[in-house]
Amino acid sequence: MAFRSVAVVGLLLAARLGDAAEKKGGKALGFDVGTDVVRVAAAARGGKRSGMVLNSMSERSFPSAVVWVPAGNGDTERALCENARQTASGTPLTSLRRHVSLDPHRKIPLTPGSDEHYTPQEALAMVLSYAKSFEPQAREDVGLSVPSFFTPRQRQAVIAAASIAGLKPQVLLSEPSALAVAYGALHDFAKAGTKKEPKKDKVLFVLVSAHSVQAAVVKYYVGKGHTASGGRNYAQKVARVMGTAHNATAGSALMQERLLDWIVETRPWAGEEGSGGSRIPARRNASDPSDRVTRRLLQGVRKASEILTSRAEALAEIDKFFEGGDPLRVPVTRATFEAINADVAAAVQQVVADALAAANVAAKNLLSVELYGGGSRVPFIQAAVSRAVPSAPLSHRLDKDEAVAQGIVVAAANYSSPDPATVILLDASTTGFDITVSELSDRGATRKQVRSKKVKPHQPLPARVNVVVNTTASVLEVVVTSQEDESVLGTYTIENIQEEAKLIPGAQAAPAGAPKTVSIRVVMRDSGIVEVAAAKVSVDVIKTVEAKPKKAKKGSKKAQKPKKQTVVETVDKALKVSGTESWRTEKDEIAKAQRKLQLMQILDERRLQVAASKNGLEQLVYDTLSAIGALPDVKDADSKAELEDLRAELYAVDAWLQAADAYTEQTEYISRHLALTRRIEGIKVLQEEEEEEEPYADAEEAGEVEVIPETADGLAGGAPAHEGEKCDGGPGVDLQAALDACREEVKELQRLLQERGED
Repeated sequence: MAFRSVAVVGLLLAARLGDAAEKKGGKALGFDVGTDVVRVAAAARGGKRSGMVLNSMSERSFPSAVVWVPAGNGDTERALCENARQTASGTPLTSLRRHVSLDPHRKIPLTPGSDEHYTPQEALAMVLSYAKSFEPQAREDVGLSVPSFFTPRQRQAVIAAASIAGLKPQVLLSEPSALAVAYGALHDFAKAGTKKEPKKDKVLFVLVSAHSVQAAVVKYYVGKGHTASGGRNYAQKVARVMGTAHNATAGSALMQERLLDWIVETRPWAGEEGSGGSRIPARRNASDPSDRVTRRLLQGVRKASEILTSRAEALAEIDKFFEGGDPLRVPVTRATFEAINADVAAAVQQVVADALAAANVAAKNLLSVELYGGGSRVPFIQAAVSRAVPSAPLSHRLDKDEAVAQGIVVAAANYSSPDPATVILLDASTTGFDITVSELSDRGATRKQVRSKKVKPHQPLPARVNVVVNTTASVLEVVVTSQEDESVLGTYTIENIQEEAKLIPGAQAAPAGAPKTVSIRVVMRDSGIVEVAAAKVSVDVIKTVEAKPKKAKKGSKKAQKPKKQTVVETVDKALKVSGTESWRTEKDEIAKAQRKLQLMQILDERRLQVAASKNGLEQLVYDTLSAIGALPDVKDADSKAELEDLRAELYAVDAWLQAADAYTEQTEYISRHLALTRRIEGIKVLQEEEEEEEPYADAEEAGEVEVIPETADGLAGGAPAHEGEKCDGGPGVDLQAALDACREEVKELQRLLQERGED
């Protein structure tokens, strides 16, 4: 039997961090950031040949969840996305749905009672970084999509999370807008209408996701454009969002919650012999890991609701549900499911009506209605949309679940491509905001409101709003609040108004104490983020100028003397705007969070390396003991004694492995591996056994079978480690060099830990 030295050598930290730089010609990524899952699409330049990024379980989405699980002796290990879902039994999950506000100041403990904390932004950054690692050819420039009901504060929090993850967000769209891009990229709208049959160029998009219903009316037309170099004109597809609407509480998850409530409240199992119905507790919180009854009920309800999309009756079934081991089986009909969710259907119809009203479009003028999202599979939801727009056909020409990700990746690819865009999106705001201007005096002790303005949603983006105030005060305060949740988006101060006005040439001629006109510009960016962009003071200055002389009469030689006249001219001067935005995450905070995330990634990789080194040592012990047991009777006394000593040492190493914990260093595993390997190589009888012919040797020479050598990570063919990084080494790896490299890496890790302690 041949013995191979198996050890995993960790890559140097500097090399790891340096590999984060992506090639400029890589693929564009689009992240559909939902409240339950994150879907990622990748596309080449221009948005062509897009495809979904798969997770470690070959699923087409990444659960937006993070969890820390105990690893022994008080240590914890981080699990992300699908790994968190698999490992989170009895441990609180941090998900975007539970922390949808994305408050950057909220502290979440790693585990209950832990002193270590992280923020919802950092949790989302972990999910985005993890998802990006599954597309090694990705660029750092990405696009993001969020639910349309996200406020400017939440949108900026998502952008900050992407920055913490080492990404560079270039585009942020609402989910219906991303659907509009995906739809427009695949369809031709060049056909013109006639007087008898007007052109129908408006499409209604309805997205029924897990926790919301969103709708948008989009008009498609063909405009003219030109290449980036100013060359030839070309036909350019344009999608203009005319109106949007949303309901942030209705959705497919609410339907399942209603069915769960119905099962618990009606208790259809009560009175059945041996069912143990009296032991069923009242429903509490499905997201509470201690409420295992509710969690198991919810699993059965989800399966039943999926079956009801195609059948008239389903069975909510959970094995071994009761204390006696009896299963729970509750029959549910589609009629019952529709009856308990009648208000959800009404909410969907209302959202559709609101979107049409916001766009000022009649249902009869729609080209089609595109229905997407997990809830779009429910028959009574489809019927509700058809009742709201009976004259338009109902269809879904894109994938129901992945269309949003496909749309945002097209937008991201178009943004960074020098080629003409696949489709130009003229977006509209989905939320409104209020502007309040107040005069401050006595160093801010007195506040007097002088102007307020409401900005309704559905404004073309970027939306620019000018607020004009006539004031004698020297300081103005501008407060911007969201109409969605009435949260303060930013508080801004404009100071030294009167002093700056006096610096305008000729301003001294203005009447003393006259009000000054201040213009304040508030901008909602394409991303839906609102901020005060600029302010200026305007002063009427009296000037004396020479009037243009009249032309001399024909034949007259007498020259006209220039006359002077007084004119009033308005002169502007920019004012300094200072303020704080509640949604903004400062650069130093982002840099600090980036270092924290990098350290977590390194620690995760270190744990994987330590586990692989431990597995390699265990494999060596097992193989050697098996080889000793398979040897024929050894007659030489010295060789027999050597084997017995080796067997005792192997059992001692095995006992040490059983006692090893999370604090055992990788160097200890490699050191023991190295010592044990040298000991084995010094035993002659084992080396003689090693010289025997390898299995499959003849078949390999004949070309009938290919033997793939084992590599340092213990996987055939050198399977890459997580995040696309391949481990160095192979058969005959120098364990002493591996040990030295590991020690250097530990020193670098200690340095990073010290830096984090300083943070």
